[in-house]
Amino acid sequence: MAKSGIFDAIFHNGGHYINEPRKINDMKIKSVFLMMLMLAVASMMISCDKETIDGNWPRMQWDNQSGLEMIDNVYQIPASGGTYKMVCKNYGTFWINGIKEDDIELITSLEADNFMDIKGSWSRAQSVKGELILTIDPLDEATESRRLEVYLESGDAFYTFYFLQKKNSN
Repeated sequence: MAKSGIFDAIFHNGGHYINEPRKINDMKIKSVFLMMLMLAVASMMISCDKETIDGNWPRMQWDNQSGLEMIDNVYQIPASGGTYKMVCKNYGTFWINGIKEDDIELITSLEADNFMDIKGSWSRAQSVKGELILTIDPLDEATESRRLEVYLESGDAFYTFYFLQKKNSN
């Protein structure tokens, strides 16, 4: 029995349905997609562990070379000011993201190339070969106390120093 008509021209071609080759192509695409999905899932499960997750770097550790007293995580600076040195024990270099003198925040700028040295109105922080060199001016007669924060970074490791300078400090 010969088949004719539009129906046969669309859905039947010499004993083979036109949709059969498409089914084979769809099946190939699905199997390739499934293999890629399985590979992606397997690589995610194998490659990520707790040690390599971004932001999971060890905390910066410091050696107080200046003998500053620390009370409640705040280093006490004498009213006379001075120059103080803190040495990073586990990172060879770091940069200064900014400082905050009382309520005034100064952020370093990569464009100005000053991320290793920043000076405020009464303080200066420098990063020199893994050392933080901090210089603080003496308190003036009218000032009772002032606070300083220094924001540091080495890759994905961050640290903030807190300092307090007041008249009754040694």
